[in-house]
Amino acid sequence: MSLSKTSIALLQLEETLLILEESMQFPTLQNSISKRHISRLKQLYSPLFDFEHSESGSYYYATLQCIKATYIDDDATYKLSLSSLFVNSILCLLEISTLSLDTKRNKNSITEMLLNLASLNSLSDSDDMADLITSVVRKLRNDIIVLLNMELTKQHD
Repeated sequence: MSLSKTSIALLQLEETLLILEESMQFPTLQNSISKRHISRLKQLYSPLFDFEHSESGSYYYATLQCIKATYIDDDATYKLSLSSLFVNSILCLLEISTLSLDTKRNKNSITEMLLNLASLNSLSDSDDMADLITSVVRKLRNDIIVLLNMELTKQHD
């Protein structure tokens, strides 16, 4: 059985979220693991990832930008049936990442966005920033796995 374009897109998105989750869970990843992550993201999203990564210096931020451009934007490469919760969570994570470039000046806005992110995902707002973001990324990844399973079941029937 060959995979549909939708299944391939969902697999790619799930792998991308796994990379984000690992980068959040283990922020001091060994250099070789970070290099493998970046290499894989370049394979999945070049030339967009190459440009975004070189501009931002953060593969976390660049990956969120690639997710947005590839799956969420009106002219996205893949037209997936992503929930509004998924879309809003990615956009919120991207905003937090952007605001974090100047944490001193944006502290209140970051806190507000983190509270919004926790509320959106029905998570505790008492977690620290890294734990909350990791929980959200894990939840988003699980949502994609459910969509993928539904897609594969539909293909099989």
